[in-house]
Amino acid sequence: MTSRQLTGKEKFSVIYIIENMKENDKFDETAEKVLMAAPYEVHSLIYETLSDALKNAIVKKFPDVDVTVPSFVVLHFDIATLKRAVKEMEKKHKWKKLFGRIDDNKYFQVEHDVLFSYENIVHYSDNADDAISYILEHVEAYIEEQ
Repeated sequence: MTSRQLTGKEKFSVIYIIENMKENDKFDETAEKVLMAAPYEVHSLIYETLSDALKNAIVKKFPDVDVTVPSFVVLHFDIATLKRAVKEMEKKHKWKKLFGRIDDNKYFQVEHDVLFSYENIVHYSDNADDAISYILEHVEAYIEEQ
């Protein structure tokens, strides 16, 4: 997974669907292209193989699409939702939080769950340039919503 600290401008995460996790090195250049084309809009990009759950989520959102590999899934997330999820986790572990003992992995898991929730899929493409175009065209619309 590639990610940075949130600045408040990011609204998208990307799942790069690949055939085999052992071969993700050959996809790094394309992943870097997506991140560099929209450095302030994309918070995280992960590699994932095509699971039935992911395929079903894509087909549910885009019934006429033929899901192929490699391809890209763009997800929109809301920073307020992420902050709420973190607060809920901290509330659940209030004693650990009080003593600064919440494991960083718990924070990472909450972030991952929000950023890569299949419910938040907004775009699918087998073309990196198309995914980038979608992000750049739609980021302003999401900023205006705030």
